Amino acid sequence: EQQKEFRINQWKDLIKDLPEELIISEPQPSFGYEVDGRMFNIETIFYQTVIKELWKAGVILRNNILEIGGGHGQLAYHLGQITGAALTFIDLPESLLLAKKYLKYHETVAGFYTPDETYQIIGKFDLVIACRALSGMSEKELRGYANFVYDHLTPNGVFYVWAGDHSKYEKGGNVSEILAERFTYQDVALPSGEKIKGNLLPRLLDESKRKILNRFKAKKSEQT
Repeated sequence: EQQKEFRINQWKDLIKDLPEELIISEPQPSFGYEVDGRMFNIETIFYQTVIKELWKAGVILRNNILEIGGGHGQLAYHLGQITGAALTFIDLPESLLLAKKYLKYHETVAGFYTPDETYQIIGKFDLVIACRALSGMSEKELRGYANFVYDHLTPNGVFYVWAGDHSKYEKGGNVSEILAERFTYQDVALPSGEKIKGNLLPRLLDESKRKILNRFKAKKSEQT
């Protein structure tokens, strides 16, 4: 009951200043909590936070969106509902199977690609998103994606990243340092209202033509 009250208050605080058309709801059938006819759970809170950060930064309405590591496709689904943008999706083959099923009725999906098929992607994107995807990559993979995204962003395009700063699998896979070789950024953090040990997750937005929104776990937080 305490967890339910906490999540409901967290949700209400998250959406209180959002335009109605940007407030998402968990597609049915699903599970979670219901407020004002909308179903949400902890994953919905995560995706709503992403949408709010993009809205706060003034970059929510984009025509062509690429998502790297989008899992089963829930964020892509909500962004498609809100923006009507053409959506391109990159993930591992097993994740694409779920995403294709989840997004099969979504008319705005432009294509599904595995990491090995990224060379097939042509054109430019107004928004590239990588949530919880880059931290598991090797340094070589990170550099490859940094270069790929830089080359495939429109001049005023945005790269939004939500990632731990260090690779789980290889030493030296420092996400922020590698991306900083191609992008610059500044903080656009939203207050979370949630206390988590070592929680220092600044969100960053650069002022260059190619922008990057980041959510990096600061190195010093890992020492607390």
